[in-house]
Amino acid sequence: MILAVLLVTVLIDVRIHKIPNIVLILLIAIQILSKSFSATNFLTVIIIFSVLYFFFSIGTIGAGDLKLIVIVSAGLSRSVLFLSLVFPTAAILAVIRMLINKNFYTRLFNLREYVRRSLSAGKVLPYFDAPTEMCERKKYSVHLSVPVFVAYLIMCFLGLAA
Repeated sequence: MILAVLLVTVLIDVRIHKIPNIVLILLIAIQILSKSFSATNFLTVIIIFSVLYFFFSIGTIGAGDLKLIVIVSAGLSRSVLFLSLVFPTAAILAVIRMLINKNFYTRLFNLREYVRRSLSAGKVLPYFDAPTEMCERKKYSVHLSVPVFVAYLIMCFLGLAA
């Protein structure tokens, strides 16, 4: 059931670039009803939220992505393994997307400049590497719902999502 909701989440996210809260509430409800919402990994989920919130605060991850990852992690006994599948998958998709859009070197240059500016400022600055027009950003964004779906699918295949 969770896999089906995650698939719908991917379709919505790719289409409107947003993960509706109702989908996240549905995921929580399914996890509670199926008793997969693990209170034992509460500390792990708090740590995951804290780390992801840092990335949200500098603008490299969206609020819906943050909530989706935390909610799915809360229902897994091996949430660290889940994350170790999500982020490499996201990185691979990002590289593929940059190669397709022919902006790989531009994005690497922008990342280098961001690191340089942050080091010069002596603090982590908000990350912006695209023109401010949202349509330009949407053109090359990677939807984290896709790697979340893939990682959960792998966890199911390995029998670790129960």
